[in-house]
Amino acid sequence: MSNAKDIAQLELSVEQLSIEEKLSSYSYSKDDINSSALLPQLASFVDLTNKVDQLIHLLCGQPHTAQLLTWLGLDNQLICNCGKETLFGRFKLTTSGKAHFSPGEIFNADNEYLIFSTHLLLQDLDCADLLVKTAVTKVFDTQWLSKDYQQAEFKQLRHSKIKLDKKIIILGDYDSIQQLLYLCPALGQISQDRIYEADYAVEINPTTLSALNALLQALNYQLDENAFNAIVWALARRCEDQNWMSIDLNYIEQIKQRIQTNISQQTVELTVRELEGFHATARLFNYEQIKNNSIKVDFSGAVVGQINGLTVVETALAEFGEPSRITANIFVGEGDIGDIERKSDLGGNIHAKAMMILSSFVAKVFARNEPLPISSNIVFEQSYHEVDGDSASLAELYALLSAISNIPINQHVAVTGAMDQLGNVLAVGGVDLKIEGFYTLAKLKAPSQVHSVIIPKANVANLNLTSEIKTAVSNGTFKIYAIDHVHQASEILTGKPAETDDQKGLFDLVKVELDKFSQQDDEISSIWHKLIKLFNK
Repeated sequence: MSNAKDIAQLELSVEQLSIEEKLSSYSYSKDDINSSALLPQLASFVDLTNKVDQLIHLLCGQPHTAQLLTWLGLDNQLICNCGKETLFGRFKLTTSGKAHFSPGEIFNADNEYLIFSTHLLLQDLDCADLLVKTAVTKVFDTQWLSKDYQQAEFKQLRHSKIKLDKKIIILGDYDSIQQLLYLCPALGQISQDRIYEADYAVEINPTTLSALNALLQALNYQLDENAFNAIVWALARRCEDQNWMSIDLNYIEQIKQRIQTNISQQTVELTVRELEGFHATARLFNYEQIKNNSIKVDFSGAVVGQINGLTVVETALAEFGEPSRITANIFVGEGDIGDIERKSDLGGNIHAKAMMILSSFVAKVFARNEPLPISSNIVFEQSYHEVDGDSASLAELYALLSAISNIPINQHVAVTGAMDQLGNVLAVGGVDLKIEGFYTLAKLKAPSQVHSVIIPKANVANLNLTSEIKTAVSNGTFKIYAIDHVHQASEILTGKPAETDDQKGLFDLVKVELDKFSQQDDEISSIWHKLIKLFNK
């Protein structure tokens, strides 16, 4: 098989770049709806709360979880206002001068379950304490409010005890639940310290898609098949997976509010990009700096010891991908592969571990029988913040191999991928953002050049790229390669296979150059040995 055919087999087709094509093959049922398949954990929670005689349950979820519980048949009301008088009640003066107690929302609600937000309770700990106290005793004693009615006009208070016949669900994120448990120790006792978890994502199949469609219809989302598929694409992209989708009603509502009408794949893609921070100042500023060469990144030509890595930048308001120029330099030494990011305290622990794995692979391949005769430094150029993660390992390896062999790397190619000590290429995060970020800048800087991205084969199932990328791939102006071993990236990056029978592959040439360094080292050692013998005479 020729090298051209080998490379062609690594190239991804348009159908592999998104869940869209898979969705078109699914058929949805509108009659046989399995809600438990879409929300298995919440369905189990509903079943358990109906069986267990327990007044308070702790549920880790989001505000929209209350809507999901309603859809599952749990009769509930989300409490939106906190305050003792609002929730428990207040004393009111009658014309006779006596004060009668008027019960509050907890006792007047028609629903069987009352849902309280942890954030709401943390803002009013007195109210939280009263709620727990009432749940422990199963009654509310109006005397607990006496200290709030010490004014002269409230001399005659008619106290009573009101039975609590509701069940309480305290809903929030894990950290806020833990904080509430710490501040209200009795809450742990009555809830048995058991925290249940709502569903955040579910596997995509005809059953779950039918259930999601039914859920959205129940929530008055009027979606045709194309609009529904576009929403599913957005939910799958949010999970970074073609086989799973997020169950985030708030995210769906954000999309719906921004589009209003005419929901389509194109409008959903534009909205998702906006929600990810495509128009954020941070992204626009970073891209402008690369565009005007304030930050140097090459998108054409070939350079020795330089490669385009791909990173994801996260700010408070945005998350976006961009290329980062990685360079390697070599010199006579003792085999150390220096991490400048780490030495300058700009490298995180995971990146440091990745560099050690890279060093181990290099030693395994090129220094099995004798030490490396060189040392090197690798760095993210013009990086002014902490670098962490292992997704640049593959790029850093090839920057080093290029520097040793003097074989230039194609700058129209960008790389992302972790690696292990055996040379296997491993999955990374943020592949959609990385690919789209590189594509956007590449077309701005070198519009006539065909650009490429190398990703781990394990990440193919994580792709949910925009239509713009798929069109470019279809037209042959952009290519995405998926590899599972470091050897497979060699010819795409350098034009040379990793190893060949005639010893002219990239890895072969690296060994040749290392042998030259070793010979020079031996010659220098021999000269020093002769000089020492001469002076010792």
